[in-house]
Amino acid sequence: MTVQQTLSRPARVSGVGLHSGVPVTVEIAPGAAGIAFSHRGRRTPARPSEVTATTLCTRLGEVSTVEHLMSALAGAGVTDAEITVSAPELPGGDGSALLFLDAVLAAGLRATGGEEPPRLRHTVAYEQEGTRIVASPGTGRWECAYDLDDRFPGRQTFRARLPQDYRTEVAGARTIVLAEEIPACRSRRIGLGLDETSVVVIGRHEYDRPVRFPDEPARHKLLDLVGDLHLAGIPLGRLDVTAHRSGHRANVRFAQLLTDALGH
Repeated sequence: MTVQQTLSRPARVSGVGLHSGVPVTVEIAPGAAGIAFSHRGRRTPARPSEVTATTLCTRLGEVSTVEHLMSALAGAGVTDAEITVSAPELPGGDGSALLFLDAVLAAGLRATGGEEPPRLRHTVAYEQEGTRIVASPGTGRWECAYDLDDRFPGRQTFRARLPQDYRTEVAGARTIVLAEEIPACRSRRIGLGLDETSVVVIGRHEYDRPVRFPDEPARHKLLDLVGDLHLAGIPLGRLDVTAHRSGHRANVRFAQLLTDALGH
């Protein structure tokens, strides 16, 4: 049976903001009122309606780049947590969700004794500008396609059973960048918290650096999708999801559709 879960004790991680490069400490503490992020005393619930930006990341209130931590919480089955950050962007770690997942699992989990997590009752679909995301009541079959049309690596489709496969097959997939975008990122001071080991660099005909998985871009797209959809609070194992050309803006819009569907 799926239950509401939180951490047994606080977990703490430190690093530098994924894009800003600013030092930050994150405390992930036990909670009993959903997931929320606090910075400088301001608490923002992790809900689609609280998202303030989706360019290059997902921002809740004034806290940026929450998607990897949200993904780790979803993968671990955490439904309730109070997260306090010392700076307004979460750390990049190695470009994946492992920094957060390992800390959460090391802290341990416990049931909150709260109400059973929500369950989707009917299929919900989103389609716009070439993006399509569909979720149905299910048993954790997730599929995500990454598509670069006629250039390497073309179209990749990754499938996983979640949450079972999350730790070994999804959590370690790193952030993606096209090789030709790197100079612009540097000039715009984007990705300052990452280095050559924490990014999957896609060249014109091959990966520019070693990858953890042959289809690592598709896996990272699924990692981001999981994090953004956790804003709706539905456990991974209660959904069957397929996504093509997903991104933070579409993911958050879809999370809002899921949230709306729970009210019917």
